[in-house]
Amino acid sequence: MNNTTSLAHEVSRWIGDILHKPIDSTKLDADLVNDYHADSMDMVDIVDTMERKYGVIVTNDEVSSVRTIEDVVSRIQRRREKA
Repeated sequence: MNNTTSLAHEVSRWIGDILHKPIDSTKLDADLVNDYHADSMDMVDIVDTMERKYGVIVTNDEVSSVRTIEDVVSRIQRRREKA
């Protein structure tokens, strides 16, 4: 299992915990709002968890660009590459 796949599984687990439903880590392009019915508070929790757990900074202007599992994974990977 490569790093992206491993990270996608990890992210899917904690997002699933926030949304109280299983998240398919193989469908990275699934929309968190439209496909998994995340509401605005769920999205705040997702961004907050990403910031706390991985040191990713998401500005208020960027929050709306976090839409999919892939968006979360790619932001974490970019942060890791800079570290």
